[in-house]
Amino acid sequence: MNTAQFVLDNAETKPNAVKSMLTALHERGETVSDILEFVTELEARKIKVPHPGKPVFDVCGTGGSGKSRINLSTALALKLSQSPETLKAMDSASTNKPRNSLGAQGNLNDEVRSESRFCIAKHGNKAASGRVGSFDVIEKLQLPVGDTPEKVSAQLADKNLSFVFAPAFHPALKPMAPIRQSIGHPTIFNYLGPLLNPVPLAGQMIGVPRLEVGDKLAEVCAHLGKNAVLVHDTAFGLDDVSIGGATRFWMTRVGDKKVHSGAFFPEDYGFETVKDFSEIAGGDAQTNQQIVEQLLAGTATKAQQDFLGINQTIATEFFKRF
Repeated sequence: MNTAQFVLDNAETKPNAVKSMLTALHERGETVSDILEFVTELEARKIKVPHPGKPVFDVCGTGGSGKSRINLSTALALKLSQSPETLKAMDSASTNKPRNSLGAQGNLNDEVRSESRFCIAKHGNKAASGRVGSFDVIEKLQLPVGDTPEKVSAQLADKNLSFVFAPAFHPALKPMAPIRQSIGHPTIFNYLGPLLNPVPLAGQMIGVPRLEVGDKLAEVCAHLGKNAVLVHDTAFGLDDVSIGGATRFWMTRVGDKKVHSGAFFPEDYGFETVKDFSEIAGGDAQTNQQIVEQLLAGTATKAQQDFLGINQTIATEFFKRF
């Protein structure tokens, strides 16, 4: 029995032993092999969603930044899945023209299609070790949740968007929730969420809170043969594209075992750098709900709109390749 099997098989009957093992992994530092072991085991146990018959994408982060932050990926999923005609917020995103591209920075210079609307299956959960999870805000916004394969398939077909509630598709993880909450710091499961979407994906953007996490997960994505771009905010330590300074990115492609990496700045895409984190900080679930609503209505602050805008720009540039 390997570590992943022990943890998953004994969460209910031996929670203290599982807690100790997860803590030891965290203190040692989870390796690429550790992550692959857990991904392989959980893939075999998850409930799958049939292929939707069109390219589907995901935008989510690992969490673990420890910052009071906006649930940006929730707003991003809503923006990416809607046509420009139905959502006309984000003046900054539509008027800022990129002066550079990921292609110039890190071998992402292939020709792209012209569409700007994507089918999004956002895989997420309520907060485990952090402050506010994506589904804490989705619940506040009263958005429809995909908690069965049938619901997810229908939402992707009809709405171009499904908020895929991770616990409904990973029953093996249900006993882990109280253990993760009792630990109080990120565990290997924070790495796993973005890698376990039950919907077959054409590509995904994954946010990581630290450079070493990006290095590890990029290797995992390359090994798994995923179309993925991983991003890290080096200015504020967020698992998002940075509006505060340099974004470090890693890119992997199906059929290419190499990891391509580079960096870019807000100015490379026509955005002004935000110097103070407080300008884009979030709060509790109610505060973050209000910010997401303002972002979609185009009434958020310029710094907040630009934060969403640069993330939408990078996701769009990557997703258009598939």
